Amino acid sequence: MNFVELMKTIPVQGWPTEDRQDKAIETGGIGSFVDDDLFTRSDLENQVAMYCNWSAENPIYKTDRIERNGECEPFQVPIPRPLTVHAFCIFLGIHTDVWNGWKESRPDLEEIIARAELMFFVQRYECAVVGLFNADLMMLELQLEEEALPKTEANSIRLMLDELYLLAASRDNGKN
Repeated sequence: MNFVELMKTIPVQGWPTEDRQDKAIETGGIGSFVDDDLFTRSDLENQVAMYCNWSAENPIYKTDRIERNGECEPFQVPIPRPLTVHAFCIFLGIHTDVWNGWKESRPDLEEIIARAELMFFVQRYECAVVGLFNADLMMLELQLEEEALPKTEANSIRLMLDELYLLAASRDNGKN
């Protein structure tokens, strides 16, 4: 499957007209066609809600197996779809460079961008704590964030890392 075919399988919700969606597909979501005023604060809030709803309604399925009568039968287990900025940008039909540009150039969107990123992070963190997502990947993400923050702000991240480390250690001990 080529890039254009792949892009057409992903629901692109944010573009108000079909020609903008076609342009996003042609350019990979990046380019000068992205107007600074494409989304109002209300539009972006609605798109965040639509993305969260779409993600909840479209989980990722993991194939597991159960033994019955001496035979292994496969079955599908729904796993929540992780909320990420990258996936949200695909959902919007924009490149992550556009999202990052909005953080700097759109003070009217600052609060909703920060809230969306925090919401995405918390969902992944909570799913990692209960074992739905890979705790090791979450620990790596937290370590990268911790390195970038001043020491006083890094303390709360350190507590989350400790919690994930204990979860991973208890899970590993249960396997032995």
